[in-house]
Amino acid sequence: MWEQLTDYLAVAIAKARAEESLQKAHENLQMQSEKLQSQSEEIQSQNEDLQAHTKKLRKLYETLHESEEHERARFEELSVLMDSVPAAVWLTRDLQAVHITGNRLFYEWIRLLEGVNASKSAPEGERPETFRMFKDGLEMLPKDIPVHVAATGSEVLNSEFDLVYPDGRIRYVFGNASP
Repeated sequence: MWEQLTDYLAVAIAKARAEESLQKAHENLQMQSEKLQSQSEEIQSQNEDLQAHTKKLRKLYETLHESEEHERARFEELSVLMDSVPAAVWLTRDLQAVHITGNRLFYEWIRLLEGVNASKSAPEGERPETFRMFKDGLEMLPKDIPVHVAATGSEVLNSEFDLVYPDGRIRYVFGNASP
């Protein structure tokens, strides 16, 4: 009888331990399930955020593309206008006027290909040699050239100087320069 009782107790203890292990496994599974649910909700939220950001980026891209198209058309209009004006136009965007461009007539006058840097302040070796600039018989220093003066913020009105070419030809220039 003691044997049966000990066998019964052993089975009961094993059953109790199994139920306890099963309960712990169930609780662990429940926690893992809740954790996965929370992560799933977080991923869903992040996905919604990404979709919202993607939508905003698409809208920004479309706006940028429209703006780019508008600016390209505006550039074309200004290019046509600049090239049809019967005056040489000199342009710089930097305060030292290290890079100067202009319209078609400007390049014609200084005898350079369109788009080439025409600045007398350009680094040695890049300065144009197709013309020199004189005022009152003296060669002008770059700092005294009207477009250079305007680049520093001063307006130049009724400026007169000569473009002198290597072949000896001289072109009289009269104009203004604005910052």
